[in-house]
Amino acid sequence: MLLTTGTALVMDGMPATVVYANSKNSIVHIQVSGLNSNGQNVTISGSGFLVSTDGFAVTSLHVAKPPNLVAGFLGTASIGSRKGKKYFFTLKDSDEINDVALIKLDTQNTLRPLFVERDYPGLPGETTYVLGFPGDRDINFTDGRLSGEQPSGWTISNEINPGNSGGPVLNEEGNVIGIVKGYGLRNDGSQQEGVSIIVSSDHIVGLVESNKVRLMAHPPSSDRPQNFPAAVSRSFPINIVKDDHPVTFASHDRDYVLEFFPEPGYKFISYKLSAHSETKSKVVKANMTESRLSLIINIRSGPQVNRWRGWFKGNLSTEQARK
Repeated sequence: MLLTTGTALVMDGMPATVVYANSKNSIVHIQVSGLNSNGQNVTISGSGFLVSTDGFAVTSLHVAKPPNLVAGFLGTASIGSRKGKKYFFTLKDSDEINDVALIKLDTQNTLRPLFVERDYPGLPGETTYVLGFPGDRDINFTDGRLSGEQPSGWTISNEINPGNSGGPVLNEEGNVIGIVKGYGLRNDGSQQEGVSIIVSSDHIVGLVESNKVRLMAHPPSSDRPQNFPAAVSRSFPINIVKDDHPVTFASHDRDYVLEFFPEPGYKFISYKLSAHSETKSKVVKANMTESRLSLIINIRSGPQVNRWRGWFKGNLSTEQARK
C-alpha cells in the first residue's frame, strides 16, 4: 500500500489511516482485454468499488467498456489488490452521459460494499480521499481537497493518474461522494496538475437503484470508533444452488469458496454455521482469522440425463470484537 498525503492526516472526521483500513477491501482492480481497431490484443486497467454485498460494483464506463477496444471483450476484477483472486464480470448497465457503469462480479462471496452518500452538498475546502490502482502500482491512497464544481459533480486536488478512473472519492467519514472520471486538461491537451474531475454520487445512486440493486442503507457502525460497542453479532445468509450438469452420465462436484469480512473496526472472534436446508453438499474447509472468514462448500449435481440439483442454504453467525 502506498500512502501519499498533502495535508494533515487527522481532521474532524476519521483519521486517514482508519478510512483506508475500512475501505481497502471494497476497492476493485479492473482489467478489460480485447482487440483494438488494428486487430491487436490489448488490456486496459482501471478502478472501481463494491456497492452491494452480492458483487455489484461501480466504475467508469470508459473502464468497463474501453472505447478503443472493438471486439473480444473479457473483463476481470480483483478486490483489495491487483494481486488478489480474479473474478469475471459482466457490464449490467451504464450512464453514458456521466461515464458511470454498473458491473456484476461472478462470485458467491458476501462482500463489503462502501456506503454511497445521497444529495451530498460538496463544500469546497473539505478533505477528500481517493483509492485506486494508478499505473502499474497496487492500491494507492491519496488525500486532497474538494476545490470546485463542474457540470456532473466537482473538481478535487487529489493526484489522479491513468488507472484511477472509476475509483471512489471518499469524504472524511469514509463514505462515497463521487467517482473519479479523470484529470483536468489544459487547452493544449496536457494534464492540468491539481485539478481532477469527479462525478457526484447522485449519478451512482440513480444508476444502481434503477437496476434494483440494494445499496447499503446506513453508514458503517464504526464511523466513530470511540462510540461503537465493544462487541457485535453479525449474521450472513448463505444460499447456493448447483444447477449445472456438465457431465452426461455422471454426477459433478464443485467447490464454492465463500469469504466474509467483519464490520469495519472489528475483528472476528467466533462463528457458527447452521444449515437450514441442504442436499448433496458438505463443508470441506472453514478458516477464520481476525480479518477474514472463509468457507469451502462442496456441492454435487446430477448428470445431464437425470438433472437433479444440490444446494446449501443456511446462516453464518459471527461474534465480533472491537479492535
